[in-house]
Amino acid sequence: MAGTQTTSRGAGITDRTATMGGATESGGVTEKAHEAADAAATVVKERSTELTTTAKNKVGKVVDERRDRLVSSARDVQTSAKDLADKVRDDQPQIADMIEQAAERASTLVEYVEQTQVSDIMTDAVTKARQRPWIVAAGMFGAGFLLARAARPVTTPSTTPQRQLTTGSGIR
Repeated sequence: MAGTQTTSRGAGITDRTATMGGATESGGVTEKAHEAADAAATVVKERSTELTTTAKNKVGKVVDERRDRLVSSARDVQTSAKDLADKVRDDQPQIADMIEQAAERASTLVEYVEQTQVSDIMTDAVTKARQRPWIVAAGMFGAGFLLARAARPVTTPSTTPQRQLTTGSGIR
C-alpha cells in the first residue's frame, strides 16, 4: 500500500481509503456493492412480478368459477320459473305472466354475465349505484331488514313463558 488517506465527510464522519498509485480501493468495493444491489433488485422485481401474475391467475380462476356457478344457478331459476308458469297458467294467467317475466330477466342476466368481464360488471354496478343512490339505499335497508328477521330467534308458543293473569289484589 502506498499510503492511507483520511477524508472528512462532515458531522464527524471520516472515510479511510487505501491508495495505490493514486487509485482508491474503496471505489472498486463501492462499485461491486452497487452491482450486487442492482442484481438483487432485479431478482426481487422479477420474483414479485411472478408472484403478482400467479396471484392474478388464481384470483381470475376463482372469479371465473364463481361466475360459472352464478350462471348455472340463474339458468336453474329460469328453467324452474318457466316450469312453474306453465303449471299455473290455466288457473292464474296473470301470475304466470309475471313468472315468465322473471324468467326472461333471469335469461337476460345470464347472457350479460356470460358476455361481460367481471371488472366491467363491477364498473357497471358502481355507475348504476352513483346514478341511483336511493335504489342502493333501499336495497341496503331491505337486506338489513331481512338479515334482522333471519337473525331473530324463533319462538314458539310452547317455548314462550306464559304470564299468568292476576287480579288487582295479587291473589291467584
